[in-house]
Amino acid sequence: MSRHVAVLGAGIAGLVAAYRIKKDRPDTRVSVFEKQSRPGGWICSEVLDGSLLEMGPRSIRTKGAGGHTLALAEELGLGSALRFAGLRARRRYILHGGKVCPLPSSLSQMFLNPLTRGLPMTLLKESFREVGRAEDESIYEFFMRRFGPYVTHTFVDPLVKGIFAGDMEELSIKACFTALFEWEREYGSIVKGLFLAPKQKNEAKGEIFSFEGGLQTLTDTLANALGDSLNLDCQVVSLKFLESGVEIETKDGRIATAETIISALPPEVIGALMAPHHPEIASLLQGIPCTSVAVVNVGYEGLCEVKDGFGYLIPEKEEQDVLGVIFASNLFGSKEGTCCFTAMLGGQKRAHLAHASKEELQKRVQEALKCHLGVDKEPAFIKVSYAKGAIPQLLVGHGAKMTKLEGLLEHHFPRVKLTGNYFQGVGINDAVERSLIVSKQINSISASV
Repeated sequence: MSRHVAVLGAGIAGLVAAYRIKKDRPDTRVSVFEKQSRPGGWICSEVLDGSLLEMGPRSIRTKGAGGHTLALAEELGLGSALRFAGLRARRRYILHGGKVCPLPSSLSQMFLNPLTRGLPMTLLKESFREVGRAEDESIYEFFMRRFGPYVTHTFVDPLVKGIFAGDMEELSIKACFTALFEWEREYGSIVKGLFLAPKQKNEAKGEIFSFEGGLQTLTDTLANALGDSLNLDCQVVSLKFLESGVEIETKDGRIATAETIISALPPEVIGALMAPHHPEIASLLQGIPCTSVAVVNVGYEGLCEVKDGFGYLIPEKEEQDVLGVIFASNLFGSKEGTCCFTAMLGGQKRAHLAHASKEELQKRVQEALKCHLGVDKEPAFIKVSYAKGAIPQLLVGHGAKMTKLEGLLEHHFPRVKLTGNYFQGVGINDAVERSLIVSKQINSISASV
């Protein structure tokens, strides 16, 4: 009799876990339960007036765990559909003194750029600072210790907002920027680590990539590969633990029993399902806050004088509504004669904007583009989408919390495995890597039975 693995949630993490198990262990029956009517979670691509828009994430990094995602795409037959951002998307900007200013892309530019002229001395001093002793600390504390207030508030703060939409005074350096934390411990300095740490060979054609048709091409292809294993409009409402496995009840009254379950649900949701069985596990999961953002895609016809680059981020000290703006047309192209921008609003510091009306968000974004970039005309289209609770906040002590959580699950509920973007990072690559680890664990158990 074949083993049965149930996967809860059909975002990128759940789809990858289910696909990997189904592909590597064809004798294992896999069932995926998804609350929504479509797979993919926060990954959602749409074509509007001939321009490709992303309602959630819009690109994937090729470095680090990006190699796993690229390999998966090739395995799925998507090699020819890969789209790499060109040289035009490499430059980055920040808003400084109300102006969009370029960041240096080389050491020589660092000396010439008004934003960074003082950085060489700051970097030199960092090499001689005392190594921290705390088991973990906030991103703010870490960078203030190593680099001081100018670097922390001018460069680190907008980066943290751009990745996590979070508060650097709350987020964990160890969980969010693990390599930097380890460099300080191993080499005594971030600067030394930058030069001495082993470099990963990157043979990809660019720094970031997507697909023809957008990132949803990846999730749609995974969903198609799962076939009848994918159950949409099928919300799991309770779990019951039996000697022979786990009984799953859905909102429409269906009952299924599986030997093992993989939760790819948000931590708060799986926490609620575990609450009747183990309050401490539930508390650990529900104690992981997730922040919300609003995404506003704006397109203009005939406006093609966009700065070269990826976009710009905005430090908190600029007191702006918008977290950052992406020059979407520079990444993977847009309809000829149309220039597209994507703005993000909300996050931990301005949570109310993540739930503002579409009219209010449109107004604020248009004002920002006019003020920052001089865009003073009516857009051809505006598309507003909401990502409620989309970005987990990995707070100080997150790593210890995850270690404790996995220990409790292994001891009390070894049939339950967790995946998602709240373990070692919040990006697509982090979720993919975690799902590959979990599916490998499941496959090794299946092989030994």
